[in-house]
Amino acid sequence: MWGLAGKLGVMRQLLLGILVGVFIGTSAMALETSVSYLENGLPVVLVSDSQSTLVTVRVIVGSGSMREGASLGSGLSHYLEHLVAGGTTSKRSEAAYTRWIDRIGGAYNAVTSTDYTGYFIHTSPDYIEDAVTILSEWMQYSAFKHKEFRREQSVILKEMERGDANVARQFYQKSQRFFYRYHPMGTPVIGYRKSLLAVTPDQLRSYYQRHYVPENMVLSIAGPLDIQKTKALVRTVFGSISQGVSPSAPIFNEPRLTSPRSLLVTGNTEVTRVSLRFPTVSLHHPDLYPLDLLDMVLSNGKTSLLHKALVEDEKLAFSVQTYSATPALTDGYFDVVMETEAVNVTAAVAVVWKQIRSVQAGHFRRSRLKQGIRTKLSEDIFGVKTANDRSQRAGLSMLYTGTPDFFERYSRTFRDVKKGDVVRVAKAYLRPEMVVKTVMVPDRVASFNSTESPDQGVPDPPQTTVLSNGIRVMWFPEDSLPQIQLGLYGRGGLKDESVSSNGVATLLSSMLGDGSKRYSVSESRRLIASSGAWMRGSSGRNTVIFKAQLLKEDLDDVLPLFLDSYLSPKFDQDTFDEAKRQQLKSIRTQDDQWFGAAMRRFFAHFYKGHSYGWSKLGTKSVVEGLTKKEVIQFHLDGLDPSQLILTVSGDYDQSTVLALLEKRLKRYADHWTVRKQVDQPIIGHQKSKVYRDEIPQSVGVVVMGFDSVSVSQSDEQVKIDVVDAVLSGMRYPGGRLHPRLRGEGMVYVVHAQSIPLLDTGMFQIYALTSQDKVKTVRRIINEEVRLLTKKGITKSELILAKSQVKHYYLDQLDSLSSRSQYHALQSLYLVRPFSLKERLDILETITTSDVQMAAKRLFRRSQTLLLN
Repeated sequence: MWGLAGKLGVMRQLLLGILVGVFIGTSAMALETSVSYLENGLPVVLVSDSQSTLVTVRVIVGSGSMREGASLGSGLSHYLEHLVAGGTTSKRSEAAYTRWIDRIGGAYNAVTSTDYTGYFIHTSPDYIEDAVTILSEWMQYSAFKHKEFRREQSVILKEMERGDANVARQFYQKSQRFFYRYHPMGTPVIGYRKSLLAVTPDQLRSYYQRHYVPENMVLSIAGPLDIQKTKALVRTVFGSISQGVSPSAPIFNEPRLTSPRSLLVTGNTEVTRVSLRFPTVSLHHPDLYPLDLLDMVLSNGKTSLLHKALVEDEKLAFSVQTYSATPALTDGYFDVVMETEAVNVTAAVAVVWKQIRSVQAGHFRRSRLKQGIRTKLSEDIFGVKTANDRSQRAGLSMLYTGTPDFFERYSRTFRDVKKGDVVRVAKAYLRPEMVVKTVMVPDRVASFNSTESPDQGVPDPPQTTVLSNGIRVMWFPEDSLPQIQLGLYGRGGLKDESVSSNGVATLLSSMLGDGSKRYSVSESRRLIASSGAWMRGSSGRNTVIFKAQLLKEDLDDVLPLFLDSYLSPKFDQDTFDEAKRQQLKSIRTQDDQWFGAAMRRFFAHFYKGHSYGWSKLGTKSVVEGLTKKEVIQFHLDGLDPSQLILTVSGDYDQSTVLALLEKRLKRYADHWTVRKQVDQPIIGHQKSKVYRDEIPQSVGVVVMGFDSVSVSQSDEQVKIDVVDAVLSGMRYPGGRLHPRLRGEGMVYVVHAQSIPLLDTGMFQIYALTSQDKVKTVRRIINEEVRLLTKKGITKSELILAKSQVKHYYLDQLDSLSSRSQYHALQSLYLVRPFSLKERLDILETITTSDVQMAAKRLFRRSQTLLLN
């Protein structure tokens, strides 16, 4: 919920048509509330207030922007609101409705949010029947006249222009889009210009017929009502609407954060804006209440903790505010928003964290909590002033919770919140690893990153020890938790398979940890279960990986099992047969999902004649014919100590682990061999080519691939990563392709990715669309690729792309597991590992010209697969 009334005023400027909660409660005067349902399923809420002098009739429809499905981004709900409110119906003309409303002295308006569209008429009690009839006709008989359709389109385009000129709104939308990467909450209610221009009257009519049905509406009337007479009126007028099935709402949550995210954008602004967002809860979660009071503790007025520290004491910000936002259909967020100078961002963020940690430690007076509770109760008392307020509160409460009194209960519940509850939610939700940071700097700021230390947040390279048998050990100390992670990385996988052994590496990796020469399957599983550890293997195109996680106290027991499982595997027949059965099942079902089906076909075309083009699962005939002996021998043939890296991460004593390793590894010396490398051609396409194929799903897929760099061409890879960011946002929806295609409603997913391999790598662009739009999507992608090579990019695009790439690089090293794997693979395949600092140094020097030249080298010849 949003907090103070003052905040509501600010947020109404920031949010275009987004719901802002009206927190109102039962006043001292006598009220009568009635809830009923018509036979067609329409909920009706009547609030009789004998002291009121006016009546408000309101219809709320569950048709906000997040409910637009495949048309998300077109602004259908908002466009429809413009046509329905006061527009021509099959009953009367637009002019007739204007005269009618003028005659009854009424005021009417409408609003669209992310999850509802609301219409109301405010008039005197004598004209309640008129108001009910007008709204009923709007809900059933909208005519979508071409003249009104075009006129309102122009009006909305003007709204967009005004919104684009509002820097605060721009910043909010950037923050919203970056936070809600997958959920439709991230899409502007008003939609995108190109998508809006593509909307047709038939599309609006279909949406109207699907959503404007009784079960998807709430009728809320407030004023000096005669409840029984009003019920009869409503039954007569609204009861004639045909029953319909309420369309389903997209009730799901954004994937939980596993690491912090940062986005840097530029804007036509004189100050820098910063948003620090943390994922929280939905409207129905009990932590809603302490989170809303945490909002009060941190930023309730000029005496608040954040305002005093940032604005008054340190002079690091011009303003600071927090918002606890809780939607009804998905999880919300806690937002800290500041206005500052670019040079002060790092220091200001540090002060915010200091104040958050202070609250988490309970270092705030109970009087702040009491003040917040009193403010909430005051809002409840002072918020109810008119029949309009009552109808809105009751209607929204009914829409979201099925009862008309949610907001009354909301305010009362704050009396029960204790200081310990606020401290608990501050610890649970305001965590560094869960923050989504968005920064908007003025266009004139050449490079925001220049205000930061180039090495800030860059972990030191790991220490490496070479054991007497040649295995390299990389050390990653971290003593915050008494746990240890182990990893063994060896060359192998798909690249070392032959036609007659395709799938062997996957079969092997699925059994690693299930038995060895010294540990039976039952012993292995019992030891793992009793220690609470886990072990698992995986296989890629070039590597076989075996990992384990264990408690520090179990190292002596688990490390010998871990080593023996990888270096001397032995499987019983039952284990082998079950692993084969599961892999054969996976082969049968590998086309069940569109992405897997599309990628399998594309790699087969792109890497024809190379094992990279094969499925890692293998083929049914090959896997059925594999024997235990063949699988184990394939593995043992690759156990070259010079091509094996062991990583040790976590809380350990290095000398103890080193002694244990030297002692245990001596017994495996007789296994060491050097695998004969399979001679395969280097992939290189001489001309562009288009392939056509089919997949089981009723969708369309476009996949484009371009010859790219190998893992050893690190300098060029950094430039290609910037190209990736410009085109598709570098792992997050964005760049040029997402707004162009998703904004026009052409695709469900569009993304690019760089895949460097030991041989020729690939730069890939893929899009999921409908079968009839495959050719159009391909054309648009080609247009954007050509535009990038011919026109290059802007300075603002470069700044944003560099920020995204830097975040991606840092994210690769964020956890112990990802950090150890990154360094292990670098050392395994590169003569000289390419450090993160080197990558960041190169990134800082890249110019717009460098990006254009990299795009020209990359996008010379395309291999395109069209699936439908």
